Amino acid sequence: MQDRGGALFEPVEGAQYEAGIKGEYFDGLLNASLALFQLTESGRAVQDPDFPAGGIYLPGGKLRSRGIDAQAGACR
Repeated sequence: MQDRGGALFEPVEGAQYEAGIKGEYFDGLLNASLALFQLTESGRAVQDPDFPAGGIYLPGGKLRSRGIDAQAGACR
């Protein structure tokens, strides 16, 4: 991706963390999992609003995404 001057951006850098548990319950009739996660990135590019046709970008700074993923399902 390029900025207005045609220079290329540095690669996006980041870190991702996840921790969770999962298990089988009631003699295998139920499977469940729970996970917590965080993703942090820096150096993301966003489209330059002065060039809506695309192709020109601005440095977007940091992005952080946090969340919980919970699943449960019956088996058999």
